[in-house]
Amino acid sequence: AAVPAAWADDENKGQADLDKAIELQVGAESLSDLENVAKQCESALQKGLDTENQQFAKQLLSSTLYQHANQLCLPIFEQSPPDRRWPLLRQFAMKDLDRVVELDPNMGEAHLLIARLATLPQGDRNRGLEAAGKAVKLLQKDKRQLATAFVIRAQLRDNAEDRLEDYGRAIDADPSNTAAWQARALTFMAQGNLEKAIDDLNATLEQNGDNIGAHLALAEALTNLEKYDE
Repeated sequence: AAVPAAWADDENKGQADLDKAIELQVGAESLSDLENVAKQCESALQKGLDTENQQFAKQLLSSTLYQHANQLCLPIFEQSPPDRRWPLLRQFAMKDLDRVVELDPNMGEAHLLIARLATLPQGDRNRGLEAAGKAVKLLQKDKRQLATAFVIRAQLRDNAEDRLEDYGRAIDADPSNTAAWQARALTFMAQGNLEKAIDDLNATLEQNGDNIGAHLALAEALTNLEKYDE
């Protein structure tokens, strides 16, 4: 039976707000632009949408909030030194990301960013491990992202053997991930396994000869083996 027009209107009271969100999203670049898109999406969902539009609104909202969280994290992860306000930026980003994974539990990138934020000082290690595990499961087709997920999960683990296993999986997924090579080398060094550490540091430097940290670690490992000339 056809749905009465009045009922259809009631079911789509949020349509105007969704249309506005779509319009705003086209040119959204700044944090405030993205906040306006998200606000319109939330309003549309609250007022009511039919099943198809509700699904679209949730997709638009989750992608917008992820983009917003990612922008908030740039001064933390891409700036040296990190912005002094990073604890507050992390708090705002986590609020976005909590809503994202509520709307779309299968967005691997969101779980990955949650895990990355957990590696910062005073981060929620248990939440980070859970998020990193989900990211590993969800990012199987994206080898670069998968490798990053393994590296981040390793950073959150207590057991050295578990860390080495994750670093190895990261290298298998993406051999160009120098962070995995270098982190595994430092773990080997901490265990006193200097020969394996040297192999990994050389692999790191083959990809990035300007990596000062890797040069210093290699010099330390060679010195400990009394290979002074090298």
